[in-house]
Amino acid sequence: MPNAPAPRRSTSEIKAGTEQRLMPYVSFDDLVTALPAILPTVIAVGAAAKWLLMRRDAKHQAELLAARKSRIAEREEMVRQREAFYLDIKSEVVRMRQLYESELDRGISLRTALAEAANREVHLQETILDLTRKVDCLQEEVAELRKELAARDSWAT
Repeated sequence: MPNAPAPRRSTSEIKAGTEQRLMPYVSFDDLVTALPAILPTVIAVGAAAKWLLMRRDAKHQAELLAARKSRIAEREEMVRQREAFYLDIKSEVVRMRQLYESELDRGISLRTALAEAANREVHLQETILDLTRKVDCLQEEVAELRKELAARDSWAT
């Protein structure tokens, strides 16, 4: 009888102090006989375990892929921000260069105008000096003519 339970021992057969438990005896033949009934359950449990492991691995791979995509997106955002920053700096540099060039042109025109004004002032000073000399000459001539007129009046009287 392959499925027969193991014979039980009476309490008188158990040695004092050992306190053996009664366990059914399972033979190899019993295992071979039960294998066709247990095998589908073992296969189902193995398949379920494999499915759970694959699902966990798939979730892990999805998390890694999402994290990688997130890092790539962050990197692209940083590159885009850096490029926008560089464009802002470049436009600011162009604006500053134009402002500098306009101020430089303004300074050059002011210096030119100042030099022209200085030349006119020198010319005017020369003209004033020349006119002052002429006025002095004319005053001397007028003084001489008055003396002559006074001398004629004094002769005539």
